[in-house]
Amino acid sequence: IKPSYRDKKIRISGVAKNLASITDLVENLKESKYIKNSFLLRQDIEVINKRHPAISFEIETEGVF
Repeated sequence: IKPSYRDKKIRISGVAKNLASITDLVENLKESKYIKNSFLLRQDIEVINKRHPAISFEIETEGVF
């Protein structure tokens, strides 16, 4: 989690099992009364420990603080 108090934004980076998990997170952020907008900035497929596919992502929210 990387806040920017000046821009009133937060960037959230992480790794998820599937795209549905990321979509749920973005939808939950959009429903928050403290956040105006949430955007999926980036997603990449990666493999963890040569066996487990995962999706790395970065989300930016606006209107926080």
